[in-house]
Amino acid sequence: MLNKANTVFLLLLLAWFTVFITGLSIGDVIFAERDYDLITFIWWLLFLGCVFLYFVKQKIGQYVCIVFQFTWIAMQGLNFFGSPEGIARYNEIFEKTHSLIPPSDTFLVPDTAHLILFVLLLLSFIFMLIKTIVSRKKNPQTQ
Repeated sequence: MLNKANTVFLLLLLAWFTVFITGLSIGDVIFAERDYDLITFIWWLLFLGCVFLYFVKQKIGQYVCIVFQFTWIAMQGLNFFGSPEGIARYNEIFEKTHSLIPPSDTFLVPDTAHLILFVLLLLSFIFMLIKTIVSRKKNPQTQ
């Protein structure tokens, strides 16, 4: 069951991250605008490579995914402590996208798409970490 949950959250994260490349709107509600940013695309390719490695070589792939996701969480977390100029820029870039909570000028409030992305990232990281710890305890000599 843990392996299935881990796989589901990893694939959901990949699918939702892909939404940032392709864009997603339902009716007049924009969840994610199509992103032409090269850095976002390279980050997506790196994550795609991690997911591919996980499915091809699961033992090494799970460690690569954990490191990648931890790095990603740390980078996302640093955004919450951005400068007022950075917060204003974020609000300007994502002003057309759907937000559950209204933007603030004093602290970063992610839009709905980034909020979902961060939740999926955390869940995927937690399940991957738990799966790795459990598998190491079951088979310490094979890790």
